[in-house]
Order: sequence, then structure tokens, then C-alpha cells
Amino acid sequence: MHIFNRPNLKSITDLLKQNGLPVEDLAILDLSLFLGCGDETDPHGIVGLEVHGQYGLLRSLVVRQNTRNSGYGKNLVSEIEKLALLKKVKILYLLTNTAEKFFARLNYEQIERADVPQPIRNTQEFTSLCPDSAVVMRKFLNSNM
Repeated sequence: MHIFNRPNLKSITDLLKQNGLPVEDLAILDLSLFLGCGDETDPHGIVGLEVHGQYGLLRSLVVRQNTRNSGYGKNLVSEIEKLALLKKVKILYLLTNTAEKFFARLNYEQIERADVPQPIRNTQEFTSLCPDSAVVMRKFLNSNM
């Protein structure tokens, strides 16, 4: 499976919009912390990372509808976790409206919003882009991954 760094902004935006995920803050994010899979000009999936000291926010994981259940999502999460470790992230957080079971299978645990550290709570994803009804999950990263 071909995983590549830094998918272009248009590819990220198009794939997120097609799947009803937020794009409003993409212009201010570090796209070098995004990964894609499949065709570099038309990715099958993408995932991003925001780094806030020892905390990371896994965001924008999306896989094209017609390529789901092919391992793309699992591989993208695995690679973004490795990137997070390289960036000295110890705990990854995420918000999801639809993929709680998927992330639970990857050892993410559901937590309360009150248990999220302030740097992550201050992100646009937490403050305005995702609804309060979104499930919050976290994973403690192991440097032996």
C-alpha cells in the first residue's frame, strides 16, 4: 500500500468535503503533518496530525467510500501514530461522529471532554468545527511501536 507525505490541499479539501468533514481550518494547518494513501494525484484516503507539545490531535481521517474495508484507514492511523512519536507526542486525541468502533479496535478509548488537556481543547476542531455530541477518544502512544 502506497502511503505518501503531504497530499496537496485540493485533494485533502475535496476528500473531506465529499465525506462531510470540516475543512474550514485547513489553510492554517501544517500540511507536512498530513499523509495520503493510494494515488498521489487522487488519494484513496488521508489523515492529519496537529501537534501541541506532548499532545496530538488525530484529525481528518477519511477513506473513499469505494475503497473502505481495504486496510487504508488502519494503515493511515498506524503511520500517523509513527509520525506523532517522531514529533514527541505521547498521547493522541480525536473526535469522531461515526468511527468510534473503528478507533476502539485500534486501542483508542472513549473519554470525557473534561479529561482532554487544554492545548487540545483550544484547537478549532474542539472549539468550533466538531459538534459537542462528537465522541472524544485518546490513545497513549508507545515508543516501541
